[in-house]
Amino acid sequence: MKIIASLILVAVTTVPVEALADEFHLSCGGTASGIATSTTFGSAHEDFGSGSVSGSATTYSRRETADRLLLEIDEAGGRIRLPASMIPPIHNGGKNGWWPLTNVTVSETEVSGRFAVSLVNRGQFRIDRRTGDISIGQFGGGFRGQCEKFEPEERKF
Repeated sequence: MKIIASLILVAVTTVPVEALADEFHLSCGGTASGIATSTTFGSAHEDFGSGSVSGSATTYSRRETADRLLLEIDEAGGRIRLPASMIPPIHNGGKNGWWPLTNVTVSETEVSGRFAVSLVNRGQFRIDRRTGDISIGQFGGGFRGQCEKFEPEERKF
């Protein structure tokens, strides 16, 4: 009996995105992290001969920047606009900088889902609806910050 009551509670508190009464838009400011690349070229020439050598080296490092992302949740699932520092060099381009969301779940306390910027680079997000805290994990980077609801048709000032 306890198992049935638990299942009913989960079914009541988790709303599939198709059952949303209205859509919402979030603007999230925070810290984005990603992989930065740097390529260095060099060459050396021999003074008394005809020999020369050249080469290049690429280094990878982790980069963190203060940035902002946008998130839209609607009946179709929604979409996300990631900061440039989170977009890998090889990606599918999205649509005008937006990537579709999948597996979106909305509950009283949380919004979560997934997105893919390429075949191998997939991310997932979780937003606490009480505090506005967002965390995103993806291959090679992520994002942590605070989200605020906004209306795209209304001007801020």
